[in-house]
Amino acid sequence: MKIKLLHESYKKDEKLYEAFVAGELDESFFSDEVVTLPAAPDFPIYMAKGLESKKREDFLQAFHILGAHYVNIDRDIHLNERFWHSLLVGYKRAYIIEHYPQVLQSERDFENIVLKKFDWENYIYKCVLAVEYVEDATTLYLPKSRYYELIFENLDIFNH
Repeated sequence: MKIKLLHESYKKDEKLYEAFVAGELDESFFSDEVVTLPAAPDFPIYMAKGLESKKREDFLQAFHILGAHYVNIDRDIHLNERFWHSLLVGYKRAYIIEHYPQVLQSERDFENIVLKKFDWENYIYKCVLAVEYVEDATTLYLPKSRYYELIFENLDIFNH
């Protein structure tokens, strides 16, 4: 799958949100830079609200999908904010609207869920780092899924 990257100035583009809501993102928002992935399946990107059981399910699903499909690409890509924002805005609109419909009602929610700064406040960032830790471990004594559960159960510690 080829992912065209947004122009480097995308965060300053006042028309980006309107175009996303209207489903009218065209080539003018994207650069000529392309990242190629074997596959780019959907996964939960925002786990701030809801029941604890739903958050757990979403985190574990994100860990497994990121581990299987995203962290095996170059680290300069899977830790790149512009890559993730390009993927979400340009290729995951239907998924985002289905799971996070509030982004269509509020530009603030759009920025908080979709264009969140790629740091410790961003759920994709947290999940990518967790998956890197587990995938890079050379001596695992437990199944990977158990390590993911332990990370979820200790998110407060993991966040610090």
